[in-house]
Amino acid sequence: MMLTQIREEQLIILKYFTELCKEYSLTYFLDGGTLAGTQLYQGYLPLDDDIDIAMPRSDYETLITLIASENSSDFTIDSFRTNPSCHICFAKIKKRGTKYHELTTNQTTENFIDIFPLDWVVKRHGLIWSVRVWAIQNLKGILFLRQIKKEISVSKKILLYSTNIFSNLLIYKMLNRLMTYQNKKNAAFLANFPGMVRKEECASRCSDYFPPVEKQFCNIRVNIPHNSEQIIRDIYGKGTYQHKQVQHFQTRKEPTTK
Repeated sequence: MMLTQIREEQLIILKYFTELCKEYSLTYFLDGGTLAGTQLYQGYLPLDDDIDIAMPRSDYETLITLIASENSSDFTIDSFRTNPSCHICFAKIKKRGTKYHELTTNQTTENFIDIFPLDWVVKRHGLIWSVRVWAIQNLKGILFLRQIKKEISVSKKILLYSTNIFSNLLIYKMLNRLMTYQNKKNAAFLANFPGMVRKEECASRCSDYFPPVEKQFCNIRVNIPHNSEQIIRDIYGKGTYQHKQVQHFQTRKEPTTK
């Protein structure tokens, strides 16, 4: 089954990632549906076909530098820093030599795991927080619309065409500034801005992330947040574990027509 193959390849990527983090003392946590799957099944959620990781911004940037300079024959890292044509504000560690059809973008891609940066937040409620999240979500949306190769709604077409004067580089710089501008302040919260897709999501207390706890994910020992239950509630709200799982890859062959 193709889903099994996808997961096996992702576990190879995850093993490479965890060993790299251990070697260079980089902090990371399982995140999102991967974290929920670890809590419930010690592995993937039933329909999941991806792995989500979150890292403090400084460790995230170090990771990109390490993998990019390593020039591995087996793995590569895709991010705006390493690939200016990249349309995301997080990173993907990809396994070379693999090929799948990605449903969200309608394009062919190598198998990957997602790596998200965690940025500091002074207050996770109020006007500044709301405007910050709104601006980040809209800028992320513009970058995403520029990469997909499938039909989109009229409203999204209007958004896309009205922002054509802004280069990807400018949008990325604006995004980076919005996500990181509180990183040197005395902040009590951390947020995964690139991974936010639901209005109920909020930043999490640093004390709920640190210190990391070791747990089993399939056949690999991994780090999860200190208070994973609260992190999951911060992501999914009251509907904890009842979130919609998004299929990333086409796992069935299309029927052939004669």
